[in-house]
Amino acid sequence: MISFLLDLKNSILSETSKAHELAVESEINCAQVIAKIFISTNPILIHDGQKYDGIKLIACRLLSEDTHHELLVYEALLSLTNISSCL
Repeated sequence: MISFLLDLKNSILSETSKAHELAVESEINCAQVIAKIFISTNPILIHDGQKYDGIKLIACRLLSEDTHHELLVYEALLSLTNISSCL
């Protein structure tokens, strides 16, 4: 599921410019879904490559200054806490 979301994000970015509103929204939505997966899944069951790609996306999109929604930031931090428990 995580690799599918990352591929989806990359395909949207290839069809639009990085600054396009659709590209930014798709990155935020993918990061939010990955954060929710990281929260509810045992981190041992997630492959290391998917963890690192997900962490990078979460840190870039949900923990940036552009994110003004507190729930997104909370979920991002909670997911990173869960994932870091097995690294």
